Formats: sequence, C-alpha cells, structure tokens
Amino acid sequence: MFDPAVNAAIQRFRSPVLDLLFQAITILGYSYFLIAVLGALYWTWDKRKVFGLFQLVVYCGLVEHILKGVFQHPRPFQVDPAHVQVLDYFMRRELDASGIQWAVPAKTSFSFPSGHAQVAACFLGALAWQIRRRGMIAFAVVMTLLIALSRLYLGVHFLGDVLGGILFGGVLVAIYAAIEGLLGRNSRFPSPELLWGLGFAGPVILYLLTPDGEGAQRTMFLLGLTAGYFAERRLVAFSSGGPAWQRLARMALGLAVIACLLAPFDRALAWLGSDALSTHPITWTACRYGVIGLAVSWAIPWMFVQTRLATGSETRKIPANTG
Repeated sequence: MFDPAVNAAIQRFRSPVLDLLFQAITILGYSYFLIAVLGALYWTWDKRKVFGLFQLVVYCGLVEHILKGVFQHPRPFQVDPAHVQVLDYFMRRELDASGIQWAVPAKTSFSFPSGHAQVAACFLGALAWQIRRRGMIAFAVVMTLLIALSRLYLGVHFLGDVLGGILFGGVLVAIYAAIEGLLGRNSRFPSPELLWGLGFAGPVILYLLTPDGEGAQRTMFLLGLTAGYFAERRLVAFSSGGPAWQRLARMALGLAVIACLLAPFDRALAWLGSDALSTHPITWTACRYGVIGLAVSWAIPWMFVQTRLATGSETRKIPANTG
C-alpha cells in the first residue's frame, strides 16, 4: 500500500504521451480548475446547491490538509528517489523554487491522504448525488479513478494515499448527503446560525489547526465566497437560469474575470505599494483568495445583471433558512 515499487512499476510504462495525458488529468484536481468549474456551475445552474458544493470542497481540502499534518507521511519520490521520478509539473516547480531536498520529508510535501483523490471523490461524488443519473455516476467513478491513477503515475502518491483519499472523500459525501436530506425534509434547516457557522466560524477554526499558506488559501476563499453569497442574495439576487446563450456568455465572462484576478493581482498590489505582502506570503494568499471568493459569489453576478446577461428578478427578501 505504501511501497514505492508500485509507482516505479507504473512509471516503467512512461512515454511522452502518457506524461501529457496524466498531467492533464491531474490538473483537474488543482484548486484553480475546481474554482473555475464550480464558478461556472454557480453562474449557470443552481446557486444554492453549488454554494453547498463549494463549501464541501473547501472543507474537504481543509480536512485533507489537517490529516497530512497528523500522519506526516513522505511521498514516493522522497522515499525512493533513485527509482521514482516526480513527474507532476507543478510540484516539480514548487520543489525547485523552495529548495526542498526531495529525499527528505518536508511539511509542504506530505503524502497521506492524496488531496487530489479526496477532493475528486468528494466533489464528483456529491455532484453525482445531486444529479442522480447513471451517466453522471459512471463519469464520477471513472474520473476519480483516473485522477487517482495520475497521482501514482506522476510519482507523488502511494497507492495507500489515493485509497485513503477516496475513503475520506466518500465519508464527506455521506455527511453532505445527510445534510442535504435534512434540507429537503425540514424547512427550518439549516438555521441562520448554522449557515454563518459553516461559512465563517468553521473554516477559521480549521485554519487555526494548520495556520500556513495552504490553510489560509482555502479559509479566506470560503470566507470571501460566503460573504459574497449573503451580500448577493440581498443586493443582487441574480437568476442563474435563462437561455443557453446567456448561460454560455455568463460562463465566458466569469471565467475571464477570474483569470484576470489570478494573473495581474500581484502586480496590482505591488503598484499600490503593498510591498509588505511579499514578506508575508500567508497575508498575500489570504488577500488573493478572499477577493476571488467574493468575486465568484457577488461581484461577477452583479456584472451579469448590469450587462443584462442575467436578471435580478429573484425575490430579494429571502428567508435566512433557505440556504
């Protein structure tokens, strides 16, 4: 289960085509891609359901980060650097930049559980539970297994890591399904207090257990997203429905805005004289992802209404217990 020989055996089939294929598959588990997919769903499908999925995915990431700190298990390429290569482009770049010795376990590179496998099982499992169609269920299973396999091929996780990630992700999906079931049966659930607790207090408490850059990224994104969600319900109340062309236009505009926030944000802050952020990476991470979360749930929907890509016709005085 935690034998690097498994990774070495898989990497014997290595080829440029497989390198490209599994690198493309593994990108599906990175935070930027998940933000893009969930953002597109939020703007075009059912914003209450997608807000719940956003919360689930962020909590899943926070739990995975805590578990890695508890188990502190090294990665395959750290255990056996002579036979297992790290092929993940983004991890290679991160390790090169940090100067971490690959043969030495480092806090930024703990292996168990696999975050990619856990988030894939959690997000795709919950989405399949919401849609409840055979095609979606099959897609969720196949993509979760492919993402897990990509982590083995790229040499960054053991078999036990991806199996553990899928197991933990499945547990979170079960909790999510139970909460959604209560939502359907009880009009008073969740209470306003629970909504505020899940959106604000919960991520802060989990962040305090692992106060580093990754924890700040996830925590501040959820705080910004939640603040924007409540503000949007009162001030914008946009409709995520409409004809197909409107939905596609909203998706294109929203993703373009997110891309603009991700790329030039560093330079904008530097131009404003915020040089102190460069020496406080956690502060910088918090600012960046908090702004992105706020943009996804409030600023971008506001743009949709202003550009007539969406209507603001939903009831503005929405009871607090509707989610």
